Amino acid sequence: MRFFTILTCVIQLLTGIGGYQMYQVKIPNGEIVPHPCKANYIWHGVGHNNALGGGERNPFGLSFYAAGMRWTKAFCQLDSDGDGKTNGDELGDPNCVWTPGKSPFKLVGLSHPGVCEPMNSSQCAGKNTWVDCHVDEFRCKAVNSKETKNLTVRFPVSAVPPKETTYKCMIFDLPQDGDYHLVANKPFIDNVNIMHHIIAYGCDDAGNFSIPLMQPYDCFMSPGGGCSDIIGLWGVGVSGECLHESSGFRIGVNGYKRAALEVAVVSFYRLYMGWRR
Repeated sequence: MRFFTILTCVIQLLTGIGGYQMYQVKIPNGEIVPHPCKANYIWHGVGHNNALGGGERNPFGLSFYAAGMRWTKAFCQLDSDGDGKTNGDELGDPNCVWTPGKSPFKLVGLSHPGVCEPMNSSQCAGKNTWVDCHVDEFRCKAVNSKETKNLTVRFPVSAVPPKETTYKCMIFDLPQDGDYHLVANKPFIDNVNIMHHIIAYGCDDAGNFSIPLMQPYDCFMSPGGGCSDIIGLWGVGVSGECLHESSGFRIGVNGYKRAALEVAVVSFYRLYMGWRR
């Protein structure tokens, strides 16, 4: 039996975590505060040492609690983590005029208001001992096998239009010289700062394949053309997805013969695939 390894990339929607969302909406950009040392990670529990929320409060959480858990001008102008930038500067409200329900002045270039940065500077020495910068590496027995070969399917470099979310899809052929199984997926991302999500879909044999192959087109949360079965996912903070080496989605002569990628807000994207005999 031959196995097919698909390495893909899907970034999930950036959402809040459970009960802590009520606090996220009380500060500007509270639901998208970036992790200071993990690309594509969101620090959901902004005021806590634990990135997912709960437990001990970090310097920002302590000062937020002292401020009555309200975004006031005084609290906005405070430098909770002692790195020389105010809470407002770090969260996209440099003029301290934001109010709940309104859009902040800035949505990009944010930083964590409880973590002193740059983390390796003399100014921040000893202030970030509680920050966990460990990033899980992708490990997959099937991918690391010497019998596994790889094929790359890549979105072309493209500009991101000036709107909130842009969806692009692309349909491509899968190997049809035998039977394979998808056993893993892994992201290769050029610009992590603008990625929103990407999904890989298997296409029905009876689908409408009048859509040109390997040519990105505008879509909205669905590639169409009979491609609706999700076969590859990647989410924020996930290094990759590994299935059992002897199982997975069937591809080839008796499986999916075509697949589609749905990409939201991306400069370019690579789908990395492989197979083994």
